[in-house]
Amino acid sequence: MFSVAKFALKYSILINMLTLAILIFGVISMINMPREEFPAVDFGTTLVVVIYPGVSPAEIEQLIVRKLEVELSDLDDLDYIGATAQEGRATIQVVFTPAVSSEEAFDRVSREVAKVTDLPSDAMDPVVIRLNMREVNPIAQVALSGKGMSPMSLRKIADDLETGLLGITDISKVEVIGARERQVWVDADQSRLDAYGLSLSDISAALGARNLNIPGGSAKFGKLEFLVRTLGEFNSIDEVKELIISPTRQDVISRCRMWLQYGILWKNRCPSRG
Repeated sequence: MFSVAKFALKYSILINMLTLAILIFGVISMINMPREEFPAVDFGTTLVVVIYPGVSPAEIEQLIVRKLEVELSDLDDLDYIGATAQEGRATIQVVFTPAVSSEEAFDRVSREVAKVTDLPSDAMDPVVIRLNMREVNPIAQVALSGKGMSPMSLRKIADDLETGLLGITDISKVEVIGARERQVWVDADQSRLDAYGLSLSDISAALGARNLNIPGGSAKFGKLEFLVRTLGEFNSIDEVKELIISPTRQDVISRCRMWLQYGILWKNRCPSRG
């Protein structure tokens, strides 16, 4: 009868050499084995996010969450659905069984969400997110700050850094967090508006109609073809000041600079990168 113990004792040198070879190859394999600090682990979870600014959680649940839940509940291999209604935002978590791959789960949820066509017109389009480890934890975070620097200067540095990071091989996404955005506020003098027979609605309509870039198709001249578009977006406050509010009136042409004040506001606090 063959005995492993007797064979090992009889050929001890061979057994020792085999053990040493296995140990060496194991160490080499461990050193050369590919490793990732944040591997792309799929959780089998898909998120649906809908932004509806200025709406209470109760209205979010009634107008958005319930409609999406009804449509998504018909999916096959569904584990569970969880939803969160916050002020101005609806988040729906769709979890499938392990038998469904992350790509298939994303495609199924996207198709079902596309079928929901009766969401409020003021709400933003639903965003479907495939949740994985790389989406949850970025590989690096870079914070930018500068004493005495203006928000515009920091924003420009952050934009340049984003462009540079996206140019690095294997970098697929760079997200801006907390970058301050410039806004122009318009403060109207109500007494002067009344004197010209204008209202705040007139100002809002004129600004909205003027601050647009509209494509106009194409034009052909012989063998040449040109793209035509109307450039109307404001590039400076001076352009806003010269905006005509009531061009149809013959007795007076009302311009914004007659009864409006302007300024620049910055949203958020300090820019950072993630």
